[in-house]
Amino acid sequence: MAYDFAEIYDEIYQKCKNYYLLISNLVRRFASPKAKILDLGCGTGILEMYLPKDYKIVGIDNSKEMLKIAKRKNLKNAKFVLGDIRNFSLKEKFDAAICINDTLNHLTSLKDLKSFFSNVARYLKKGGIFIFDFNTLSLIKNLQKENESGWIVASETKGKILIYKKFRERNFVVWKFVYIFKTKNNILNSKEEKIVERAYDLKQIEKIMKKFGFKAIEKRKIGNYKILLVAHLYFLI
Repeated sequence: MAYDFAEIYDEIYQKCKNYYLLISNLVRRFASPKAKILDLGCGTGILEMYLPKDYKIVGIDNSKEMLKIAKRKNLKNAKFVLGDIRNFSLKEKFDAAICINDTLNHLTSLKDLKSFFSNVARYLKKGGIFIFDFNTLSLIKNLQKENESGWIVASETKGKILIYKKFRERNFVVWKFVYIFKTKNNILNSKEEKIVERAYDLKQIEKIMKKFGFKAIEKRKIGNYKILLVAHLYFLI
């Protein structure tokens, strides 16, 4: 049996119940019942499990493997679409959009970041709400180079082990993951995954948001280096 990033992602993020409940409560506060919700970078559809069942949800992700797992959850009020959060195309507008689990940080150029905010604004109704998080510059402040950073065990369940290390490469955060698992034939195997993120300054994000019609109405610090924002779309571009 293959063991890929989508599976380990689903296993790890299933444990983040409290964070998904926080996001769900924010949606309840700012979006009306039976609202249309857009989930950008939806991954394996875990958030959809915590959102009210009377919402109509469209989740977008660029990973076929992630979406396969999301669809297996058989959520009646959610539709999952393969697409790029920078330039997706849909036929409807939404009351609220969500982008969490530092999906925004995977956009490593300002050009991509601007395309992202522009597209979110395009598919939100005027007065719509955008809830998103991102890792700040605090994440890279004390990071070392790769040869100075050590491996950390992130997960160890049912004979499967995930180890990772994160390090600084210029102004980027690089995550290296190694999955160690046994095949059906009881043979030890491993896979490697590399993810590059760019950390952003809050003022930088707010400046870009404003350009595309967004204004932050609530800010929360999550842990040591993540910020969660609730933004209001006050004009259409």
